Formats: sequence, C-alpha cells, structure tokens
Amino acid sequence: MVSRRKRRSQQLTIMVVIACAAAAVAIAGVGYSLLDRGIVANAEELNAMAAAADAQQRATRTTVDSSKVAVFIGDSYTHGTGSSSKAMRWSSLVSAAEGWSEQNLGRGGTGYDTTSSTNGCGLQYCPNYVEMVTQAAAVNPGIVVVAGGQNDFNSDFAEVEPMIWKTYSDLRAALPDAKIVAVGPSIIGTVSPSVIAFDAAVQGAAFAVGARYISLSNPDVLEPAMAAEDGGHVIDSGHAAIAAAVVVGLK
Repeated sequence: MVSRRKRRSQQLTIMVVIACAAAAVAIAGVGYSLLDRGIVANAEELNAMAAAADAQQRATRTTVDSSKVAVFIGDSYTHGTGSSSKAMRWSSLVSAAEGWSEQNLGRGGTGYDTTSSTNGCGLQYCPNYVEMVTQAAAVNPGIVVVAGGQNDFNSDFAEVEPMIWKTYSDLRAALPDAKIVAVGPSIIGTVSPSVIAFDAAVQGAAFAVGARYISLSNPDVLEPAMAAEDGGHVIDSGHAAIAAAVVVGLK
C-alpha cells in the first residue's frame, strides 16, 4: 500500500504539472494574441501605405491630364448644332486632332453679352460668356477656347465690346496658367464692316491677356454650300472647315 506521505507527494506533483501546463497555454495564448495584433497592425499600415500611394498616383494623373483638358465656351456652333453627331462638331474634331480631353460648355443663343433661354439653349436660362467663366474655371483646364459672337451682332456694339474684354480678362485672372484661345465668329456669306470690327475687338482683347487668336472671317472659312437647312448653322463640312482653320491657327 502507498503510504499517506507518498500519496500526498504524488498529488502535489500532478498539481504542479497542471499549473505549468496552464501557464504554458496562457503564455501561448498571449503570444498568439500579440501575433494577431501584430498582423492586424501590419495590415492596417500596409493598407494606409497603399491608399497613400494610390492617392499620389491619382494626383499625378490629374496634374498631367489637366494640361490636356480643354474647356469650350461658345454658342450653338460650339455646341454642335447642324453636325451629324457630337463627334463631328468642330470642337470635338479639334480636340481629337490635338489630343485634348474636351469639356464642351457651348450654349445655343448665347454670346459675349447675350444670354439665352429655352429658345436658344433648351434650358430655362443660359449665361453669357462672361458668366460662364466661373463654370469653366471650376474644371481647372489647361486650355480654354472661347468661340463665336454672332449672336451679339444684333446688340449695341458699344455694350458688347466691354463684355468681350471682360470675358478674357476674367478668364486670365481665374486661370493664370491656362492656354486661352479666342476663335472669332462664324460667318456664312458676306463679311461686313461690322463683323470686321467685332473680329478686331476679340483679337485685341485676346492679345491683351496673351491668348491665341484665330479668325474665321479673315479669310472666311465657310461657304454657302456648308449651310444647314435652317440657314443659320452649318453641316458636317462646315464644322470640318472650322476645325481645320482652328488646328492650323494653333500651330
């Protein structure tokens, strides 16, 4: 028979073994917990690094792309009225030729001083070119093309001319580093002295802010055969003629 003293010694040994095992399990558990926390921390750090790298790449792409973003301010010609599709309007043809990303803000019936509504642009109200400067600047473009002016022909030129100058001065103030291109009004038919005066005003305002100026009336790039059925706009051939003149003028 096992003595009472020996039996008690065996019990103490078993208790020590159990305690050691429990301690080992507890230590292992703490180790796994710390390891798990380390993995989570590393994953969060890696995710943060990846997000930062992606943001930097996006910013870089935006900076590079913005130099090729071209905003067009204009009337129905710029909007593309008369063309068979948006791809065939002169602004889109120029953008394709120059490798620009086009943002077309052309609104029918508008001009440097002339606003429009449902009759011209299909909206309740369409602002004139001066009022469009803020919207154009919000795109942060590398290029701004302002075209047209024929809707101002019926207005008092004494009121229109200051608005021409204001359009370009406001654009330059809002976008000091952008390339600004001024395209004169499109004329189907006779180029009158009033058109020549209008063209000269646009040219002067453009030059004053370091903008490129391109005339469509000197020489007149449009022919009667290019007129659309409404007589006031041009078909694809007319849009192509305007685009060709603009591309040449950009060289």
